[in-house]
Formats: sequence, structure tokens, C-alpha cells
Amino acid sequence: MRLNTVKKPRDGSTTWCGPGALSIITGRTVKYCAKLCAEAAGWNRYTKRPHTAKTIKGVYHEEMKSALNKMGFTMTPALLIGRDERYNRKTLRAYMAGRGGPEWKAVMLVCAGNHYVVINRDTVSDNQETAHYSKHKNRLKRIHYAWIIERKKVS
Repeated sequence: MRLNTVKKPRDGSTTWCGPGALSIITGRTVKYCAKLCAEAAGWNRYTKRPHTAKTIKGVYHEEMKSALNKMGFTMTPALLIGRDERYNRKTLRAYMAGRGGPEWKAVMLVCAGNHYVVINRDTVSDNQETAHYSKHKNRLKRIHYAWIIERKKVS
């Protein structure tokens, strides 16, 4: 699966990490991704007015999963802190340097320091930059959760 660049709003408003990560994975605009997150959350104050990227600042994991499902993707847990002791309290850089095999090739959504980033091979992307994992600004944040993202299989 190929990663996309963040499709930022033209009005110059702030792009937050949840809708930004969805935009990187799906190729849709941040505004559309923010709308799906708001609908998944069931927040009437967001769903009953026009959306901007400013409206969604925090996205729960279940809302990300729901938005990805609506756009044709699956979100499978790769590691859950507390259940997988191999990666407990590792930084993003240490995790990226130590992973291999299918995890290395997969597109993954990672929650590191309460910030969503998308990783693929040796690249880390978020709402602000795309860089090699050893140079990314979030490389020293501790990982909380990680999921493998795949397109839904058509049967």
C-alpha cells in the first residue's frame, strides 16, 4: 500500500494528527477525514455544522477504526502496551529500528505520546512532516499502541 501526502485545507487552518493520519492513509482531504471522525464520535456539535480541520483535535482509537472502515480499510492491533512486553515503553525510533519481516513492510498507524503517526518501512509521516524515523521530530516519543492498516479484501 502506498502512503499519500496530507491533503491540508486551503484556508490555512491547523491540521490535527487524527484526521492528518487518515488523510495520509486514504488520500482523502483532512476536512473529509475530520467529518468522518466527528460522525464516528456522534458529536452533535460537530456533525450539525460545516466542518473544518479545527473541529477535531482529539480522536479515540475506536473513532479511527470506524472512519477507516467507512473508507475501506481494516485496523488490526499489532501491539498493545501491557499485553506485548517485547515493546513495552519503547520509543518510536527504537521500535522502528527493531522491527522486521511483515511489520517492516506493513503500513502501520502508531499512537506515540498521544500523537498519531503513520509508518511504512523506514518512513514516519504525520500531520506536519514525513521523514526517516531517525530524524523525525517524534522519534523519542514512547509508543502506546500500534495497528497494521490494510485495504479490506473484496470477496
